[in-house]
Amino acid sequence: YDAANNWFIVEYYEVRDFYPSWDNMTFEVILYDPLQYPTITGDGEILFQYNNLGNWSSCTIGIENHIQDDGLTYLYNNIYEEHASPMDEPFAILFTTGPSSPSLSVDLTYVSGSPVPAGGGNLNFDVYVENYGSVALDYDAWLDVEYEAGPPTTVVMRSFTNYQPGWTINRPGMFFPVPGTYAAGSYDFIGRLGEHPLLVWVEDGFPFTKDGANRDDAFIPFIPETPFPNPFDVILGVASGSLTALPENFSVGPNYPNPFNAETVIPLSLPETAQVTIDLYNLRGQKVASIFDGMHTAGQVKISYNASGLSSGIYFYRVQMTGIETTNTHSQIGKMVLVK
Repeated sequence: YDAANNWFIVEYYEVRDFYPSWDNMTFEVILYDPLQYPTITGDGEILFQYNNLGNWSSCTIGIENHIQDDGLTYLYNNIYEEHASPMDEPFAILFTTGPSSPSLSVDLTYVSGSPVPAGGGNLNFDVYVENYGSVALDYDAWLDVEYEAGPPTTVVMRSFTNYQPGWTINRPGMFFPVPGTYAAGSYDFIGRLGEHPLLVWVEDGFPFTKDGANRDDAFIPFIPETPFPNPFDVILGVASGSLTALPENFSVGPNYPNPFNAETVIPLSLPETAQVTIDLYNLRGQKVASIFDGMHTAGQVKISYNASGLSSGIYFYRVQMTGIETTNTHSQIGKMVLVK
């Protein structure tokens, strides 16, 4: 039982296939606490994670009840369920009734600015978010920039707690300052709601282009240094005291779990939108990783870090936070222990 993450893990090591008998599988089943990972129905999510698959052509993968008269089949005797993706190594399957917020919508509407000049310019857009359901929701809202269908870069994010039915965010006239150092080419600008960064419940966006001669297929967008508004920082219809109160001061909590393998969380308290930098150092004082570098909105923030690429040992993380409005600063050093 992993108390820090509120889940239960069962590993199956080198389980023999029915045929051929010399093949085996090593996998684990993770049972999520439905109180901490809510779904539409209240049922707990189940995650299968496969490491060594061997020959899966003559096996059954799925879930069923204890009397074997109801269930979901993913693979049976080399025949996939029609919506299933083919197996590979490693591979994971999540069984769920869906996230707890099917009643959220987001509209990201292009206004002007594309193509962005070679020297840079503002991309203008409108944002609309609504909880059109009947229950309060906890979720993250963020904006991603993707270059030539590459990996997303989150340029702004806000976490919401107790977001009530009927609440909306209606922010016309928003802008994003595209730097001149962005590579020329095609981009996608996307608003996403869910659990940042992996679980996207709903999303909406639009493409834009940037002129110039500096095309670079390996380019990854970065957060501009020029300040720009967070479209998620104003909620319409908020009753007094409905949202969790903002922290009064900057602070950094100890990371948890600690010791850890291989993921840990660094909690921050931000009384205002701030520029946040978190760097990781070894015992020699050498910087080994940049955990986070960008703006983050006010509130209780959790920064996750996966240290799977590092060796076991003692590391120190340095957090630097500077308020956007007040320029108040706060820095702190913490120690984390990675055990593999």
